[in-house]
Amino acid sequence: MHLSGWHGVEHLPPLICTLRRLEHLTLMNWESLRCVPPEIGQLAGLRHLNLSSCFTLTRLPDDICNLTRLEYLQLSFCMSLTALPDRMQGMASLQVLRLMGSGLSVLPDSISRLSELRALELTDCEIEALPEALGQLRQLEILDVERCTRLTCLPSSIVQLRSLLKLRLHGCDIPINLVREYHAIISQNVAITEGRQRVLTTVVADRRQRKRQLPTEIWNLVVEEFVRFDTGYHLEYDWL
Repeated sequence: MHLSGWHGVEHLPPLICTLRRLEHLTLMNWESLRCVPPEIGQLAGLRHLNLSSCFTLTRLPDDICNLTRLEYLQLSFCMSLTALPDRMQGMASLQVLRLMGSGLSVLPDSISRLSELRALELTDCEIEALPEALGQLRQLEILDVERCTRLTCLPSSIVQLRSLLKLRLHGCDIPINLVREYHAIISQNVAITEGRQRVLTTVVADRRQRKRQLPTEIWNLVVEEFVRFDTGYHLEYDWL
């Protein structure tokens, strides 16, 4: 069900929450939506929920964590959303969590118990730290914290992310010595198995991280690409 661009509507119509077999629900750009009713937790079949660009959405009900079959949750550009429910682990099937440009400054520890999560995207958030237990996300392949300007390091448990293949750090204020450590960790995760090509892409840079500052071994990769962006430098490594 695609219901994008409704204006002047502050509350989700109750009828929607009675559609127990609904699998896809898109409510993009509901500019006046302030809250989602607890009854949304009754949508037992829901797999895909998109609430992006609901600029006035301030909270999500705890009952949303009852969506045990939900695989994709999109909350990007919900700029008034400052917190997530504490029981996030209830979304046991969640694979993609997109929070780019939201008002979040902290993540609940329960995110670390989303055992099926494969992508966590936090671009342009005010996040200052990630949960220390993040390393429990053994299926996580993509961690995107681009332009999280308050973020100065990643949790030490990142060494446990054995599936992590893509780490985006562009625009973060992370010291170069830590960037080296993260690069080493991710490079260990890259392998070719069963004749299938697996690609490592690491994005690191800001205005202070120039080519001469990066470790020598980074330049000995199979593919090197150095591209100038308006906000600084974008360095992408591909191991083939």
